[in-house]
This record gives sequence, C-alpha cells and structure tokens, in this order.
Amino acid sequence: MRVCLLSLVVAMSVLSGCGGGAPDGPRMYPVTGTLTVGDKPLADINVQLIPADVSPKSMISSGKTDASGRFAVVGTNGQKGAVPGKYKVVLARAGSAAPSSPASHGQDGGPPRQDASLPFPKEYSDLATSPRTVDVSNQAITLDLKL
Repeated sequence: MRVCLLSLVVAMSVLSGCGGGAPDGPRMYPVTGTLTVGDKPLADINVQLIPADVSPKSMISSGKTDASGRFAVVGTNGQKGAVPGKYKVVLARAGSAAPSSPASHGQDGGPPRQDASLPFPKEYSDLATSPRTVDVSNQAITLDLKL
C-alpha cells in the first residue's frame, strides 16, 4: 500500500510540472506581428515558430493571422508567447498539416507537397527551406514578416 501511495505522489509531482500552467513552468515572452506580401496583409495563415535547437524546454508556438495580417503566438502548453530561444519561421494555410507531420509529405515520405496557390513564397512552408529565423529573448518581440 505504501509503495502504491508513494508511486501516486511521485506521478502527481511529475505531471504537475507538465501542464504549462504551473508557475514554475517555462517563462514565455509575447511574440506578435504582421504578415504581408507586397504590402497586402495575409489572413488565415498559421505563423509557426519551430525551435532550431531541441532542448527539454523547447516547444512550438504558433498563431493565426487575422484579416489585417496580425498574429500573436501561443505555445503548445496553451500559454501566450514563446520560450527564449532561436526559431525557424514556417508558414501554413490555417487548417493545413504542420510541416513536420506525415500528412504534409508525399505518400512515399518524400519531400513535402507544395500548394501552387500559396499566397506566400513556398520556401516559407517548409522547415528545411524557410529563410526566416527569430530569436526570442527575455522581452516581448514584434515580428513583422514582409515577404
């Protein structure tokens, strides 16, 4: 009985740190901005910040652009912002598969499928080819993507 109780206490302690809402979770910093192509705002685009270096504290943050091209990112833990670190910026149509998911690749696992009607340069839709990076440090970031 003591072993079961001890196991339950340990499991609860471990899980309490994984919810993202805990005060001792990773510090998040606001990342907001606008996405435009040729001075035209792009709506319904997911702006994804994907960690360039994987660490125990790294997580993807993303936000969807509104009609004015504005966005604010939220981490996978549900908190607004991103943890400090270097990120690749990847764009996707709202509702499309994430760039690292199998659904975004060809049936043979080859290169990602490209949508010829993308409203932004297609290199931004792939983690391997996106030319844009952003460093999130201990302050709010405004990321204006003018493509």
